Amino acid sequence: MSGARPNRAERREFFVDVVAVLVADEGLAAVTMERVAVLAEVSKPVLYSHFPSRGALLTALLERCWRQLDSAVQARLREARSLDECLEALVTGYFDELERQGPVLQLMVTSGWHEPAVELARQRRHQAAEREWSAFYQQRLDLPAVIAEPAAAILRTALQGAAAFWIENPKVRRDDVIQTCLVIMRAGLDRLSRQRRAQTAARSAAATRRQPARARS
Repeated sequence: MSGARPNRAERREFFVDVVAVLVADEGLAAVTMERVAVLAEVSKPVLYSHFPSRGALLTALLERCWRQLDSAVQARLREARSLDECLEALVTGYFDELERQGPVLQLMVTSGWHEPAVELARQRRHQAAEREWSAFYQQRLDLPAVIAEPAAAILRTALQGAAAFWIENPKVRRDDVIQTCLVIMRAGLDRLSRQRRAQTAARSAAATRRQPARARS
């Protein structure tokens, strides 16, 4: 770090850069406060003044990965119009960013965690994503929240599982995994939408039959 004295935000970002390189080169287990301080060429008290723990460092890296992922996916979604196009933008954008960010984001997706701070951040992230997609399904498919919410949770898990499968099986073609994921997501949502329309039609017909003959005439 040379030139003008970095401000606090810049210094924090530099430490996250160091963690990203360490994770990419040696994996998550290599990240310790001592190792990061050495690689960043600062004392441990300086590092601790910015991040109180290893978990905080990893959470900051994970949140940066998510911001970049969200930006890439949102750019694709802005061009999408139909439900199919939205699903394709989501899945393809997700895989593209996994490929672009490489080992850092890929390890973040596939690795188990033993850091409470990181697990909490992931849980909040998953809940936020599920709320967003539940609202989307309610609006686009007229699904009630009681159906849209579990659908969003199940399909988010399916997407993450598909990504993990691709990462852990490098001989498998990426496009094959993407298309399989899209088929499952589209089929499931189509089935839910058709069931919803059938239930609505059945309730409407039943209400009509319960009306007095004069009211129907």
